[in-house]
Amino acid sequence: MKSWTRPLGILRILILSILILSANFGFTQTKSDSYKIYSSILNGIIEDWFRGPLNSIVVIEKYDNRYKQDLSLVNELSKDSIDSFTLNWLFKYKDTITQSRFKNDKKLKKVIADLIQDFENHPKIEPNLFDLHGVEVLTMTLDKFYSLIHRGNRYRRNAWKRIKAKYGTDLVFQLSRINYQDNYAAFYYSYHCGGLCASGNFVIMEKVNGQWKILKSFELWVS
Repeated sequence: MKSWTRPLGILRILILSILILSANFGFTQTKSDSYKIYSSILNGIIEDWFRGPLNSIVVIEKYDNRYKQDLSLVNELSKDSIDSFTLNWLFKYKDTITQSRFKNDKKLKKVIADLIQDFENHPKIEPNLFDLHGVEVLTMTLDKFYSLIHRGNRYRRNAWKRIKAKYGTDLVFQLSRINYQDNYAAFYYSYHCGGLCASGNFVIMEKVNGQWKILKSFELWVS
């Protein structure tokens, strides 16, 4: 009996070590993918920014769904049957091939449904993991952001001028967690750039030949 005890103990340790390494590798890979996805979306906005070149942006430290973002229209895409109103609203240009994929691809439906049904536990942003081609990423809490633009229930005068003076930019993003399903990923982001300058978007990405590409981006609101 004693001759078997030690080898079995060593085997258990080896198996446990492999499981821990596998879990850590999987987490790291997902985080790496997430920041590649975040960076690709932010770079697209930064490159086309209508106010000229940017040296920095602000990302809210942790997404907070305190205002209960309405994702019900996008959630319709996760259902077995999608009505024509939803399709016409979300697909303003008649892309029948993409529409067909959203109608029939169960994995695509699941990546949407799982994110919306569990729209919590968003990660704390790590600024050093972005790759924005030299644009600095600064962070602030959502409470800090709202304290800069609101005083009680009133909007502060010159709020955005103060934000730009403090942070060197008036472009502020919020990024939700990213949900994955095989080669699909889905997340929500918004940006604010002034009193009447903001947008909220739900994005579905697809991994093609090892690269994450935008499959569809839905602009849910704009001001």
